[in-house]
Order: sequence, then C-alpha cells, then structure tokens
Amino acid sequence: MATISQNIKRMRAKQALTQDDLEKKANIKYSTLTKIDGGVVAKPSVQTIQKIAKSLGVPMEDLLKWDTQMLVSLFALLKPAKI
Repeated sequence: MATISQNIKRMRAKQALTQDDLEKKANIKYSTLTKIDGGVVAKPSVQTIQKIAKSLGVPMEDLLKWDTQMLVSLFALLKPAKI
C-alpha cells in the first residue's frame, strides 16, 4: 500500500522538486515536510496535506490513494496455492 509519504515523494519526483522546493511552494516548515517525507509523521494534518496537494497541483485524494499495482501484488500473494 502506498503511504502519503510515498505518494508525495513520487509526485515530487515527477515534477523534479526537492524537499526544499516543495517546502517553499507549500509554505510549510522544512522539518514538517521531512518528517512526512520520511514517514515519521504518518498522518499529517488535513491543512498540511491540503497545502502540499495544492503546491503539487493535485487533488488531496491523490496523496491519500493506495497504489493499485501494490494491492494487486499483495492479493496475488494471498491467493491460496494450488496443490
């Protein structure tokens, strides 16, 4: 499952933004962004998610989405083996 952290990193990379770039664009503290980016803060505030989403030009929901391919892989692992 993709976490908020992974989604932010992926979208940041697509736009070739550094953490510093995103911190300035989103107008949030660098320490806050690095904690979210590093997965230390797993559930950032709605306001913070909103600022990050707006600065990345994506809906908030995109930051909260699970990675579909990852889910498919997980379900494949859970299928009972044929005997």
